[in-house]
Amino acid sequence: MEFSPEQLTRLMEALGLKPDETDAEVVVLAVEDLATAPVDAAAVAAKTGGLVIDPTVYETLKAEAERGRTVAAAAATREREQAVNAAITKGAIPPARKAHWMTVLEADPTMAKVLASMPNVIPLEELGHSDPGVNDPDGQPLPSNVSW
Repeated sequence: MEFSPEQLTRLMEALGLKPDETDAEVVVLAVEDLATAPVDAAAVAAKTGGLVIDPTVYETLKAEAERGRTVAAAAATREREQAVNAAITKGAIPPARKAHWMTVLEADPTMAKVLASMPNVIPLEELGHSDPGVNDPDGQPLPSNVSW
């Protein structure tokens, strides 16, 4: 293997030797020292943008991240349920459609705005009854012998 003069200069600089070093034994010793030197993980990580972390700390961080994902998912479910329950309470959707809307909001959280803007179409108060009483059109009570 042959090196160009530029390559030899770069190699000598990388080994920490003078560019005009001609003693092969000195070069071999420098390479051996470099190959057997302990690696400073922090220095290597710093050069590459990484970080050295203790395995126990890493496992703790992973567990806490998983708990955080669980809490976030529970919060999102709670928000979806609150939005659907609010729509049911105001009469925008029937209770039978709760599961459907939970699925819709899980797939597309922006649909919560649509759900909130839906008009009230389900009557929540009594609209009429079988005893006309004061609501009788002629204002007279019904005779007692009337049967329905």
